[in-house]
Amino acid sequence: MDENEFEELKARFEAARKKRGYEYFDVDDLTDLIDWYIFDERDDDAAAAIEYALHLYPNNVDVHLLKARLCLCANDFDGASAIMQSISNTCDSPDYSLIMGELLLRDGQVDEAQMRYERAVIVSGDSPESYASAINAFSTYDQLPIAEQWMKRALQRWPEETAVIEASSLCCSLLGRHEDAIAYANKMVDSDPYSIRAWGLLGDVYHDAGNYDDALDAYGYLLAIRPDYTHIDQNIADCHYAHGEWAAARELYARALAQNHADVDYAIGRLALCEANLGNEEEFLRLAQKLRNNDFE
Repeated sequence: MDENEFEELKARFEAARKKRGYEYFDVDDLTDLIDWYIFDERDDDAAAAIEYALHLYPNNVDVHLLKARLCLCANDFDGASAIMQSISNTCDSPDYSLIMGELLLRDGQVDEAQMRYERAVIVSGDSPESYASAINAFSTYDQLPIAEQWMKRALQRWPEETAVIEASSLCCSLLGRHEDAIAYANKMVDSDPYSIRAWGLLGDVYHDAGNYDDALDAYGYLLAIRPDYTHIDQNIADCHYAHGEWAAARELYARALAQNHADVDYAIGRLALCEANLGNEEEFLRLAQKLRNNDFE
């Protein structure tokens, strides 16, 4: 469907959610909508759409796979595993292999994960998204030599595809190839200057390179497009912390923790240091005690 048709679908669904009962939606329309919510990091909307779809289509494998993918986004690995165990291992969906690949990687089964990603590439018809998923997964789980091999294959096959460029930027950043990472992120921004993913990626790679001024500029453009976006709070807090802006950093570390968008022990440690630098000794000692006791509630 074209952009106008998709916007109409989204408006119709969001209106239907506010009513009692369930209106009819084609299952392919619902899965497209759920996929977009996940891509746009609107996890609550994705979860609501999944439950709506499961009410209408309780046995649809694609909807269950999207639910498993959303679990992975929330680091709910047990939830994802439980869903995958309920689906036949003869399933030929690329998403099945991609999700299984990540679960295998998390369990340290690297060779088995490789086979799953290779299968996903074949089943998907050599799609760029399958290559990008492999790059992202091996990068995330600290298998950088393998991630780099996938990146080289992907860039040779799909050098202009957004998903591949985004994954390559992340991989290069983790490899310490910051100039390449920034170049790929800028390529995404040039391709779509209204993309929050592109600006977020650019901010992230600048942040990881220690270029905090440019990171703040990139995050600023993202927030101009979507002011309610909070997934970047911890990284913005890091930028303020690096500039000695303790109060601003404290506020953002606290918000990131409250909204479960933080690396918890890291953010509590930085929050404690902000309190110390602001002269709040009692709060610093309270937070330091939480760290010593591994009390992250």
